This record gives sequence, C-alpha cells and structure tokens, in this order.
Amino acid sequence: MFDNFLKKNKISILSHSGFTGKNSKVKSYPWFPDFQELYFPENFSFKKRILRKINIFLAIKHSTKIIVSSTSVQKDLKKISNDAYNKSAVLKHTNYVIKLNKIKSLRYLQKKYNIKKKYYLLPNHYWVHKNHIVILKALTVIKEPAFQVISTGMCFDHRKPEHFSNLRKYIKDKELTDSYKILGVVPFPDLCSLMYHSLAVINPSKSEGWGNSADQATLLGKRAILSNIPVHKEQKKDNFNYFKPNDYKGLSKILVKNIIFKKNKINIKKQINLQNNYIKNLETIILNDKSFKA
Repeated sequence: MFDNFLKKNKISILSHSGFTGKNSKVKSYPWFPDFQELYFPENFSFKKRILRKINIFLAIKHSTKIIVSSTSVQKDLKKISNDAYNKSAVLKHTNYVIKLNKIKSLRYLQKKYNIKKKYYLLPNHYWVHKNHIVILKALTVIKEPAFQVISTGMCFDHRKPEHFSNLRKYIKDKELTDSYKILGVVPFPDLCSLMYHSLAVINPSKSEGWGNSADQATLLGKRAILSNIPVHKEQKKDNFNYFKPNDYKGLSKILVKNIIFKKNKINIKKQINLQNNYIKNLETIILNDKSFKA
C-alpha cells in the first residue's frame, strides 16, 4: 500500500525515512542517527536493543543504501555488520542559523528568560546519554560562579522517565538553582540568539551521530566546549575545547577560563556553502548507486 502510494504520487526516492523493500522500484535511503547501544546498552531495554539490530538487518536486505551522518558512526556500524557497513554512505548534517538582523537583543533575552549573568548555553534534550550531570558536577566545584549555564531542550527521555526529575533533585540538593537555569524547548530564533550572546556553547554528550550544536556554534563564530567523543573530534575546529565526558573537574577549569566574552559574526556564506554541499552529496550518493535493481 505504501509503495503504491509513493508511485501514485510520482515519488521515486525516499530518504531519511524507512525503506520500501527489495522488490520496489522506489529507491530508499534510511538514516541511522547512531549506534549508542554498543557503548551504553543499559540505556535500552533488551527488546529495544533487539529491535534496533533487526532494523539494521532489514535495511541491509530492503534498502538501496544506508545513510549515516559521520565516519565515526559508520565505523560503529561495521562492528554490527560488514554488510551494513559496505552498504552505507556518510552524509554529514547541514545546520543553519538565522540571519544577523533576526538576532534578538541580549536585553530582550534577559527579560524574557530572567537571565542575570553572563552565560554558557547547553542546547541538549534531557536524554540520558546527553550527560547533563557532568555540567552540574562541574558547577559544584566552582564556588560562586560569575556565570550561569542556560539549558534548553525537551525535558523527558522515554527510555528513562525518571532521569529529568533526578537531575532536578540534584540541582536542588546541591543548591545550583542560581547557576543552572532550565528553559525547556524555546523558539528557534531565540535559540540562535541565545547562542549568539553566550560565552560558548556546551555539548557534554556521550554519544552523537553528528554534533549539530557544534556546527551552529561555528556558524555563529562561537566557542564550543565539547566532550572528546570521536564524532566531536571529527568536527574539530580552532574554536573547540574538549574534555573527557566524565571529567567534571577538567570541565570546571575550562568554564572558568572562558568567561571573557568575544564579539562574533554569523558566517552566512559558509552556511549557504554547507547547504549546497549537502544537496550535492545526496545527489552523488543517489546517482552513483548501482546496487539497486529496479
């Protein structure tokens, strides 16, 4: 039924979605964000781990090509299946930010979100692998920080429903409410504006398919303070600082050292080039692919 729907609507290629089947004339390029279950199986139920693996083997059989977002994730795929690895292609994300004239003033943000100090931005959903706890531990080391950490993102992880409430309790018990502020999900223009006026963007994650916030920080001319996981190293730029994901003492030193604000400019030209390259790379993957037999 799905295959007939696609053909009826003259859709010949399906990307970053499911797969259509080995006998379909519609090419399919499913995207796998990451394979964090290899390193953190405790974050998934046994059933979920099995289903994730089955989905990979179904993609081997039924898709045209498997899309991943980084060389690091592609190497992880090889640990699961050589066939999947051989059928995969790397297509790195393209990120974008709003134009300079759309950036909202710092005064507007301070008033709307009750921001009282210079701040670092932590734009991560509250998923367990995003590793917010290392930031909180780092703040306990710094006595009376001259900055805040502003957190944005969805406040729920369906895998670990108790995760967010545990972090909230930690914040209260350690008296971090003045130095750590949770905003939840904010409008994208506000997110870009918060990035633009921040001291730096932080991503302490233990697993990523591609670090979107690191890219966005670069487009905005901002520093990025990142966990030293393989994909973040793959994205390496001159304005990146790295720390070990569990090294909260090392992170605290980086935070104290980087509290001098630097003016920045949005790199619109680079953003346009990235978007054009993404389209060209996807076209190359599709047009050069000879594995699909129609």
